[in-house]
Amino acid sequence: MTVTPTSITATTSGNSGTCVGVTVTATLITLPAGSTLLPGGCTIVVGVTTSTPGTTTNVTSALSAGGYVVPAASAPLATSVPPVEVPIDSPLALLLTAMLVAIAGAACTRRRRAN
Repeated sequence: MTVTPTSITATTSGNSGTCVGVTVTATLITLPAGSTLLPGGCTIVVGVTTSTPGTTTNVTSALSAGGYVVPAASAPLATSVPPVEVPIDSPLALLLTAMLVAIAGAACTRRRRAN
């Protein structure tokens, strides 16, 4: 299965689903040639990253295994960017943060007085 759209990248940490022998690369998820699926099928679960957060449509390529061909499928995929943590655990970082807040406060005060 090809990973699409191009802004989505599969993490190469592997498959945590129930299908056995899955290989995961950044752009391709494959089963070994000659693989057979158990009755009822199996799942492939991989992590993804994105350069464009939001909702997009994830489209797979067709899958063939054990003489069966499963057509391409699509589903909505919602992605987000995790918040960035700014550590303030050093005295210098704390001082710089306090200075920035003071400068921003002074700028707001000047604007109010000018109006």
